[in-house]
Amino acid sequence: MPSSLLRTAQYKKRKRLGQTIVEVIIATGVVGLVMTAVVAVVTVSVRNASRAKAKALGTKYTQEGIEYFRAQKNLMGWESFVGAIQEGGSTPTYCLATLPYTQNGGLENLPNRPCQASEFVDSNDLYQRSANVTLGVLGGQDAVTVTVTTTWEDGDRMTESTATVEFQQSQP
Repeated sequence: MPSSLLRTAQYKKRKRLGQTIVEVIIATGVVGLVMTAVVAVVTVSVRNASRAKAKALGTKYTQEGIEYFRAQKNLMGWESFVGAIQEGGSTPTYCLATLPYTQNGGLENLPNRPCQASEFVDSNDLYQRSANVTLGVLGGQDAVTVTVTTTWEDGDRMTESTATVEFQQSQP
């Protein structure tokens, strides 16, 4: 084989080898970009799932508080229910860290004050629940308005779930 042909063949081989290295570097960069994007999407998805779970649990605790007051009204009867609330002052705030039930209600066992820093609903010490109760008149009848609020820390911000219910004395 003549030397010029040999040099041309070697040159083409080196050129192809150089192109292969460039292709590998470009492919590695593209794979790195794709992996970075995938990790970012997975991170956001996990954070959103965690927040959704926390919100669902906060909403559950709030609804439990509302149902507790509904059960108290049914167990105690209207007059006793309103009387127990009136004993708490004009607009009592109850800490609902626990929901005590007794044979004739249990509302009298609730702490009539905001929750302290150490009073939580859950065993992980994340959720605090309280109820603000107001007495009023609605449509000419006595009414009790209960607003239950559950708060928790979600990362670096405080989050809350709130629900309100109004009770009136049933017509005979």
